[in-house]
Amino acid sequence: EQVVEQVYRRVQERTQNAGGTSGDDCGGAAPETVAVARLVSSDVERPTSRSTQPQDVTSRATATGHQSVPDERERWHRVKVPWYWVARFACRVFCATFFRLHVYGRENVPREGAYILAGNHQSYLDPVFCGVGIRRRLTFVARDTLFRYRLSGWLLHSVNAIPIERGRPDISAIKTFIARLRQGEAVCLYPEATRTNDGRIIPFKPGFGLLCRRAKAAVVPVLVDGAFECWPRHRKLFRPGRITIWYGKTLYPETLRTMSNEDLADHLTATLRQMQTECRLKQGKQPYDYGVKFEV
Repeated sequence: EQVVEQVYRRVQERTQNAGGTSGDDCGGAAPETVAVARLVSSDVERPTSRSTQPQDVTSRATATGHQSVPDERERWHRVKVPWYWVARFACRVFCATFFRLHVYGRENVPREGAYILAGNHQSYLDPVFCGVGIRRRLTFVARDTLFRYRLSGWLLHSVNAIPIERGRPDISAIKTFIARLRQGEAVCLYPEATRTNDGRIIPFKPGFGLLCRRAKAAVVPVLVDGAFECWPRHRKLFRPGRITIWYGKTLYPETLRTMSNEDLADHLTATLRQMQTECRLKQGKQPYDYGVKFEV
């Protein structure tokens, strides 16, 4: 947290010295790092004035007719929870029909508490494969363009997915992401930020490391193998095949605090690459060449 505080202070100082220059241009800091650092200001406890006491807020909400908003959200949440399990069952039937799904490492996934499920991104079906392998309700992070289509947008909203805008730091999405984790939810995302072009795992972004440590949640690496062969980027439709899902050992917050943002991103990238190499060798497949010899 001290690192985040220092980054935020530096951004503020340089912004003031530059006369209003945006934080994304200050000091050459990575946009992801700047975006997460800005969130520190929203987490600092501030003195509460009399006008913002809970009873005053409640009375104003009653007078203006807005007190029912939390009730509406709670009602919608109660609808989404059972619907998630219906959708998960449908996905299990879908996977059993078209794919030979093999799942390993379920015992590594925490049964309760907040955690981030961080996986490699091979196809559009990766969230389905990662979700059906465990009995924990997941919150997914998806790029905002997928919410614009009628079918995919409805499905993503129905399972309470978080839209995130690509190409710039999406502070609103980051706030929602951290809030969900602090409520004890499990969030699934893909730190490569895009699907692979050739099946190889793209290095994770350093901003992902800062996000993990700021959220104070455990991280579970998950490998998806075979999805690229079934549905590569250049194909319009998928084809049946074997899919392997492997949940790796959990990294707990105590361990994350000892690592820098870059070290954590590099560690998770190397871990998934090694898992991928071992997985492909066991299946008799040719492993991808990363220029590094992994011990298997």
